[in-house]
Amino acid sequence: MREKLNNFRASYKEFKARLIKKLERPVAVCKLIFGYGIMLTLFAGGSLLLGYLVALILGGDAAAAICAFIKSYLIPVITYTTTVLVLFGIILMYLSGEMALTAKKKTPKPTASSKTDAPDPDGGEG
Repeated sequence: MREKLNNFRASYKEFKARLIKKLERPVAVCKLIFGYGIMLTLFAGGSLLLGYLVALILGGDAAAAICAFIKSYLIPVITYTTTVLVLFGIILMYLSGEMALTAKKKTPKPTASSKTDAPDPDGGEG
């Protein structure tokens, strides 16, 4: 039973490595699309600030129309676009084998050289 489990683990690791290797080129292209998409949504978010500043300077009915347009059209479009792009980016991370959003942290094992025999800076012992 243990041998079958070990064989399964080995074949799974081999399959995963081959899959990641096959997906390298498409994932690279998708990462490029993701990067430009996020960059455009960030610039669009900055343009919202510019739009509100223009509305503040103009004042009156024109300002109300600008703010209503920004609130009713631009903000939902930017929000949905960013949400889709972030989901796309998360899927790409997992397809490329990056596990950036996992809770596992690799901590280095303490070595003998990491312990110092230097005296305590307070002058006390221990």
